[in-house]
Amino acid sequence: MYKFGFVEIPTSDIAASCDFYRQLFGWNTGIAKDLNYGFFWPATGIKGGFSPRDKPAGGGVIVYIETPDIDNVLDRVLDLGGEVVHRKAEVGGGHGYVARFKDNMGNVLGLWSKS
Repeated sequence: MYKFGFVEIPTSDIAASCDFYRQLFGWNTGIAKDLNYGFFWPATGIKGGFSPRDKPAGGGVIVYIETPDIDNVLDRVLDLGGEVVHRKAEVGGGHGYVARFKDNMGNVLGLWSKS
């Protein structure tokens, strides 16, 4: 039920990152200009995106855990001594919802859900 669902790589140049990973691994890539965000799709495995480095990203690569209920997980994060970094927000374009939290050791992780 809870599995890694998305990886986010911060970048200062979305187009250059798309080109780099396309050439390096043969991944399909694209840019959603209205979101100022890049995406990558490996042939198999976890998909991901390239976030502008000026967004709060926890200092590096962010792994998103897929969940059916972001709000429930965030409540449990708080109960276990973690911290909510970004409350649930719609991604846009029908791509679901995301949130971020810090675990009890200060690591930032993301959550993603379809609804």
